Formats: sequence, C-alpha cells, structure tokens
Amino acid sequence: MNGYVPITDLHNHILPGIDDGARNPDLSRALLQSEKEQGTEQILFTPHFYANHMDFEEFFRNRDASFASMKGVIRDMGFKTKLGAEVRLQEKLFELDLPRLRMGNTHYLLLEWPFDGSYPVWGDEIVDRLLRRGIRPLFAHIERYDFFFRNEENLRHFMDKGCVFHINADTVSYKRTSGQAIHLLKDGFVHMICSDAHDPGRRPVRLDQAYDFIEEKVGPEAVWMLRENADTLFNDGEVHTHRRPPVRRRLFGLF
Repeated sequence: MNGYVPITDLHNHILPGIDDGARNPDLSRALLQSEKEQGTEQILFTPHFYANHMDFEEFFRNRDASFASMKGVIRDMGFKTKLGAEVRLQEKLFELDLPRLRMGNTHYLLLEWPFDGSYPVWGDEIVDRLLRRGIRPLFAHIERYDFFFRNEENLRHFMDKGCVFHINADTVSYKRTSGQAIHLLKDGFVHMICSDAHDPGRRPVRLDQAYDFIEEKVGPEAVWMLRENADTLFNDGEVHTHRRPPVRRRLFGLF
C-alpha cells in the first residue's frame, strides 16, 4: 500500500427528485451527511437513465437542475463531485450520443443490465460499440444478475474486453450474498464498492460497513485496492483488471 487514497462513491441516487432515489433536498442532505461521516471525499452522482422512455436532452436538464439545487450543501461539506448516469442497457442506446452519458469527464460509463433474468443477446454489441468509441463500461451491481454473480466465465468474457465491475456495499453486509461477494473479490472480479444509496432509511450509504467487513475477511490491502480503483476511475485513470487483492492467510489456510 502506497500513500493515502480518498474514499470515492461512484454510484448513488443522492440527487433529489430525479429518479427513485432521494425524493427531496432534505433526504439528499441526510445522505450526503452520511457520506461525510463515513469518510467519503469524492462523489460521482449517477441518476437513472432509461433510453427507451426518457427524453435525452430532458434528462440532462433535470440532472443539472437537481445538482444545482444541492450545490451549496455539497460545497459546505467539501465534497469533490462529478455528474454521470446509471445507464440501463437497452437497444435504443444505439441511437444516442453515448459519450454524453459518461461518468463525468472520464472515459467510463456506468452500465446497468436488465433485471428480467435473461442474458440480452445484444449486450455484447452495445459493449463493443462503447469500447470502439474509447468508453469503458463499469457494470453496476453485478450481484443482481445470476449470469454474472454465479458465472465467472461470463465476467471473464467482459473483463477480457476491458470492462470493470462493482458490487453494492449492501451485498457485502447481507449474509445471503456476502460469501459469494468475497469469493469474487478474491478471484479478481470485484474492482470497486459503491453505495447505490437511495434513501437514508430504506437504502442508506453503508460504505463503512462494507469496507470493515472486507478488511476483516480479506485484509486491509483489499480495501486499499478497492479505494484506489474507485479513485483512479474518478480521476480518469486506467483501472487495471485481472488484479487480485492479496489474501490474508492463516496457519491452516485461507479465511
């Protein structure tokens, strides 16, 4: 581990009144306060974008207005911020100016796969189009899709192309998913942790709990790697895939 790395949250729904996240500025303020208390210094705001039923230009107007309404609070809390979107993988994306949906001024785009349980056959085509344009997809919450969370070969297929993956902080905390999350982290298929926070009560930040659990189960080097990857993406560097965290060992084997 070399030097200090800030905590960065690359996926959340903190901006008020724009999607299914914070409904009003008070809830946004509470989420931001929670980020602050947990040590977050950099936040990339990512409201939902659905190409099939959202007007492209209206999305940017609404996002920018929502961000402007919180600018004073963000400034007072001292966050470094950027704007992006959580982009649902839909066929209409082929018709849009995809670079405008990138995560801030980086060459990454936060891509959300469909939730219907099936693997979209045109998913590869959209990913390849993004990569040809120099845009690297960050796959959102891979734990929500069995064709990723339970299938390392599918993850490897996209990682070999250059895609990166994140899991939500809640996934590390829940008993039902924590074991597989740690397994994928040890195997090099989890590149960062994000809050995906929506609401202080229903879906809070919980980055601190996730990092504490990972440090206990894998070691501080894994936490440092995850934080470094998130900081690297936020600052438009190259996140290195195929990089496994060092795994803490006991006398009689792994944790």
